[in-house]
Amino acid sequence: MLLVNNSGKLAFSFFGSIKTEKYARQMQTSIIMNNQCFLANLKKVAAITAMLIFGVFTISAQDTLLVKGTIVNGANQPIPNVSVGIEGSFDLPSITNEAGEFTVKSIAGNDWLNIAPSSDYKTKRIFLNNRSELKIYLTSNDVESGDDVINILDRDILQRDMISAFSFVNTDKIKQTPALLIDQYLQGTVAGMHVTNRSGDPGSGAAIFLRGVNSLNATNSPLYVVDGIPIMSANVFGSNLNGFEYNPLLGINPLDISQTTVVKDPTVTVAFGSKASNGIVFIETLDPSATQTVVELDLRTGYSLAPSNQIPQMNAGQHKSLVSELLFSSGMQEEVIVEEYPNLFLTPDDDRFIDYQHNTNWQDMVFANAGFTNLNVNVKGGDEIARYGLSFGFINSNGIMKSTGYTGYNLRFVSLLNIFTWLDMNVSVSLSYNNSKYKESGQVSETSPILTSLGKSPMLNPFQYDDEGRELTALSEVDELGVSNPQAVIDNFEAKIITLILFQL
Repeated sequence: MLLVNNSGKLAFSFFGSIKTEKYARQMQTSIIMNNQCFLANLKKVAAITAMLIFGVFTISAQDTLLVKGTIVNGANQPIPNVSVGIEGSFDLPSITNEAGEFTVKSIAGNDWLNIAPSSDYKTKRIFLNNRSELKIYLTSNDVESGDDVINILDRDILQRDMISAFSFVNTDKIKQTPALLIDQYLQGTVAGMHVTNRSGDPGSGAAIFLRGVNSLNATNSPLYVVDGIPIMSANVFGSNLNGFEYNPLLGINPLDISQTTVVKDPTVTVAFGSKASNGIVFIETLDPSATQTVVELDLRTGYSLAPSNQIPQMNAGQHKSLVSELLFSSGMQEEVIVEEYPNLFLTPDDDRFIDYQHNTNWQDMVFANAGFTNLNVNVKGGDEIARYGLSFGFINSNGIMKSTGYTGYNLRFVSLLNIFTWLDMNVSVSLSYNNSKYKESGQVSETSPILTSLGKSPMLNPFQYDDEGRELTALSEVDELGVSNPQAVIDNFEAKIITLILFQL
């Protein structure tokens, strides 16, 4: 038993040593294989990194293209101060010199060039196509072509691709006209559009009918879409002044408008529903296409003359003779005439004798020459990433009828941000303040300056007199026939409309 026990112990020890040696060999083999795999992966990573670095340097060294060119107009004359930039690049654009020459660097030969002139010429987009020398011709703004871009429903569409009935209005010539609002400028420029000014007040606007009158009760004005946002129609806001109608275009300075498109076809207008049943007028303002700072100052002034051909009226002597003849030929007794119309028979001893010893032209008391001033300041600039446009407008126009006029202020800011190649952001803010002063035109004779000036006796004076016959500053009262003093109507009667418009996008 002892031997057996010893043999068993020896046998057990021998078996345990064999198992331990086998496990150690397996562990050693696994470690060696892992080290070999790690070294192999490390070599692959190093090789890939070297290839990428070499590829980057190869692209940087081989694909950079230096592009030189010249920009000219249709008469082959060089155009200076034109911005030329690579589309999508963060580098500053190049500006042409006096000879129209420019130089830009392209990472790849398949880039697009954005040509942005400061003014007088249209922008252009050219595919580089691995060319190193270019000669670019720019088209004047006065020339229309099928390649001109129209912004419809926030999309840029070429004119040749537009299937709807539309009219493109050239607003570049608006500076050469006396129009103070865009609706006044549209008169005679669009086929099928009837434009009638409501009055001589600059803020009154015009009544516009596109392809005739479509309704007797609803509005017949087209829908105005400014920078992609529809604005309120004229019949939305009311007024306590009879005959006054709100003009939705008061908040738009016509000199800020860069493009105007009138669409008449329901193919496009159906997108806005019944509001656009009378057509749509798309208006774009302050197109921030300039990549260099441009400051424009426009100052206009003028003079409006009072009507020289006034309505013919009798003088004081003729008026007195006519009234006397009418009264005495009416069949009334002389005693009754003297009792009811004593002012026709006043003597120098009467207190009111001096009141009827005049020869007043009442129309001169109502009408007068008037001037107007219009100041506009535009600032445009930016780069390929961010562009902006800022404008300020002021207008002060007095009416030929005394104590009437219009004063307006317009402030507008537009910005275009290219955040990513796939993300653009547009910002538009405008503030408009308008103040209009009116007079009664002709519906109420007691408060109408024109009707009172035609019905007032020329023998009377607009001011009162004291006991010593000296003229006072106090205005005369209503006469015996119930006709108001035109000077009192001018000085004391006022109808004012104040409009404040804030628009932001």
